Amino acid sequence: MNYEAHDPEAGLTLVEVLVTVLILGTAVAALLGSMAMSIVSSNVHRKQAVSETVMRSVADYVEFPPCVVTSASCPTAYPNSAYKDCTVAGAPDYLQGFSTIYGGAAGYTVTVTGRKYWNGTDFVASCPSVDLGLQLVSLKVSTGGTEREANETLDIVKRRP
Repeated sequence: MNYEAHDPEAGLTLVEVLVTVLILGTAVAALLGSMAMSIVSSNVHRKQAVSETVMRSVADYVEFPPCVVTSASCPTAYPNSAYKDCTVAGAPDYLQGFSTIYGGAAGYTVTVTGRKYWNGTDFVASCPSVDLGLQLVSLKVSTGGTEREANETLDIVKRRP
């Protein structure tokens, strides 16, 4: 049998080196791509979590608005209501300018997107002749950014106090 002696100074061929570099390059590119995706995904999930937390805080505010400082007296801890009697002319609307009053978290915008009134069978946009004591308040919290923004919406049924 003819055995060839192994040359201790023999190296790898160019093809072997190129294949190795190609495999390692592909692995590194896949790893970096997955890391970048996880960073973007983490940012989106953080925005969603903060939006949900802000929305819960907003819902508490709508349920129990703080006492207006300019009012003559505050007999109870939360005397004001987010409920607006639409049949009474000049009735105070405590959700007017809500974003300015509430403030919220930096970078998150809180808006009241609508208010509907119960007419006995459905919630309607216009005030019925008799206020039956139920309103549907629609709220929205958004990050305000255009790229991968997080939005939370919530409809709250508010009863007359």
